[in-house]
Amino acid sequence: MQQPALAGALLDGKYRIGRTIGRGGMGAVYQAQHVGTGRPVAVKVILPALLRSSEAIERFRREARAAGRLRHPNIVDVTDFGVVAVDGQDVAYLVMEYLEGSTLRALIEARGALPLDVVVNITEQIAVAVSQAHAAGIVHRDLKPDNVWLVNDARGGFTIRVLDFGIARLGEESHREGGPEMPISTDTPASAADTPTIALTASPDDTLEKTPPGPDVTAVMTEESVDSKIDTARLTTAGSLIGTPLYMSPEQCLGQDVDRRSDIYSLGVMIFEMLTGRRPFHGSAREVIEQHLRGEPPPLEGVPPRVAAVVARAMARFPDERYSSAQALAGSLRVAAEGPGLIVRRSIALYAERLDDFFRIALLASWPPVAAGLVMFVIVLVVLVVPDTPRAVLILVMLPVVSAPILWTFVTMMTNAMFAAAIERLRLRPLERIDARELGDDLRRRVGLPPSAGYIATAWRVGSYYTRCELRSQAGAGDLAFLIGFLEGVPMADIPPRCAVLAAQSKHAYNRVRLGILTAVFAVPFVEAAVFALLLRSYEARGLIASLSMALALLPLNAMLVNPIFSSALALLYFRARQANGEDVPMAAVLPGRL
Repeated sequence: MQQPALAGALLDGKYRIGRTIGRGGMGAVYQAQHVGTGRPVAVKVILPALLRSSEAIERFRREARAAGRLRHPNIVDVTDFGVVAVDGQDVAYLVMEYLEGSTLRALIEARGALPLDVVVNITEQIAVAVSQAHAAGIVHRDLKPDNVWLVNDARGGFTIRVLDFGIARLGEESHREGGPEMPISTDTPASAADTPTIALTASPDDTLEKTPPGPDVTAVMTEESVDSKIDTARLTTAGSLIGTPLYMSPEQCLGQDVDRRSDIYSLGVMIFEMLTGRRPFHGSAREVIEQHLRGEPPPLEGVPPRVAAVVARAMARFPDERYSSAQALAGSLRVAAEGPGLIVRRSIALYAERLDDFFRIALLASWPPVAAGLVMFVIVLVVLVVPDTPRAVLILVMLPVVSAPILWTFVTMMTNAMFAAAIERLRLRPLERIDARELGDDLRRRVGLPPSAGYIATAWRVGSYYTRCELRSQAGAGDLAFLIGFLEGVPMADIPPRCAVLAAQSKHAYNRVRLGILTAVFAVPFVEAAVFALLLRSYEARGLIASLSMALALLPLNAMLVNPIFSSALALLYFRARQANGEDVPMAAVLPGRL
């Protein structure tokens, strides 16, 4: 049953049909105009073969309503639907916003492999759209670059729109009921834009199976079981499943019921293609299905190993080995792609952008240790110009050596805590000013102190909590575990497994960032000591020791100036770890340079 010619027709008395702008396995898409408003729209007309009964038409109405309820900036806006008779045939149509731009397929064909940061941003936008649909109980079932639209925005980037939510299921259920024959080609076309939607049939007993679980057993599928399933999942003209074989999950290839993890597999294939400019599997439709069922994707070259590991997990053969959500996949990809250097650069940019607010926070968190350090600096300077016994000189100049690391620790703890709360507030309310004193009150509340508590009492309570985190953190990232417990209100006596899990997800970047910041903080005093020795022109032991002591006395001041960058980096790592954990944590307000 062919689709009737519609060019120039007035559909349902409302939409003047224009040129064809796309065709696929579900039907055709036309540019049209709403005759009442003159607004351009896109009208997708569903193949009559998919609507051969009143039950199928009612199912289309349900699916169209479900798609219409998905209101999100990254999902194409569905504005109308209906079923009308054209040339004696029932024609179902779906009206969507008309978008200028091009498909992700066109971008890949024009540019080949895309830069990693572009891939991450596109993936994040697709993941947000897919997660919105999954939360509404809709599985896309046909994610592919052709169904991802890139709309140019005023910033020179792209806003992603995902198309065809809810419609893939319509085709699937129609064929499961035994739809009419649809001729297909078993050869993979030269252009994926012309990739056919194929029909497959499978026995209800066909499932992806693992070997029995055991302590040292890796889940595998035997060659015999794969061969038998490929024989059963034979290409046919009257099948049970609609999908594009290049992007179908193994369970979808077998005609099984699919859930959100099938979309995650398809998204993993798309990420592979965006990173390399080529698809992981090639050949005829049968050969591609065989590779989905028993093949491993070729290794990703030219990308960080951590990124390759994320893609491999997304394309795992068995659903329970994949990410549990699209947000977890996108978060893990972002964490894997962002090295420590990028985290630090963003922290510096964030600090410079909000310098007026952040400097007040750093000063409030650090002023008593900084003041103590400056007093010691003056004492050591006085000792140099006032004659005294060597023993007194030694005692006085060694005072900063002993106390400076303690004061630096207090500065670090307090700055980490206050900047974490500041960035959390900035993330939720980006347009508001950040009041340093309000953050101080919030800090005391979080550690169980009244607003009237002084700096020493607050620092002591924070220090106690910090020490517990450092000693109990199984991930070896005490600062990050402290930040997690502090922000999430974990009781001081208990560091739960969640802290270790989130810290472990950012442990690599955390260790690199902390090493760089510590090196900077402790390298500066030696430079300062050399400068003081030159200024004082005192190169004997007494003068060199005094110069080093003065430099160490400035350590709290150095920490106050440098630690905000470290603290901001820690907070960004914490929120990134939550994203990698599959949590919905919007970060646009504190991450400049997004797509």
